[in-house]
Amino acid sequence: GIQNRLGFLTVCATNTAMLSMTRTLKVFPPEKSVVDRERARHSYHVLPYLLGKIVAELPAVLAPPLIFGSILYPMAGLEGSIGRFTRFLSVLAVEGMASGAIGLAIGSFSPTAEIALSVGPSIMLVFILFGGFYVSDNSVPWVLRWIPRVSVIRWSYKTLAVNQFQGIEFITDGPTDTATGAQVLKRLGSADESYASGLVELVRITSFFYVVS
Repeated sequence: GIQNRLGFLTVCATNTAMLSMTRTLKVFPPEKSVVDRERARHSYHVLPYLLGKIVAELPAVLAPPLIFGSILYPMAGLEGSIGRFTRFLSVLAVEGMASGAIGLAIGSFSPTAEIALSVGPSIMLVFILFGGFYVSDNSVPWVLRWIPRVSVIRWSYKTLAVNQFQGIEFITDGPTDTATGAQVLKRLGSADESYASGLVELVRITSFFYVVS
């Protein structure tokens, strides 16, 4: 059913974000002390280190969501075209990078791994709450509407939904049943959003948090 698909997409977005961020939070704070010591000796600057870290860890960042998505996508009974499947994996891959960037930013401001592992999941829980599945965009108070705009889970979930439902039709039992994917997206507040725009927002979030780091 439609609700089952939406629930599955929520789990995908949440799981990818939490795993990628937690992995970074466990690794980076202890590594930061070494980096600070080397910088004090003028061994290297921050930018070369950051670029090297991003490139070196890219396989480890991309592998879990790609494997996770490749296994579960056919099991969940989602739209089976190669194009939709490829776009699905692309969203998870970019979300993994964005969540890793968020973890890197949190870790860079946290003195210990314990503090980072306390702050990171708390921030991600806020992103989950405003991710579009539990609280619709229209019901968010205006003073908090900036949160969905920076929520990596919100953009991942909405982009996955657009990829899954845009342009499809359902077999209905009556006139009150949802007949098209466009109706589902309208209910989600994503009728005017596109796959490309969602992916661009995820890239922007990734870039922003790398700069903050």
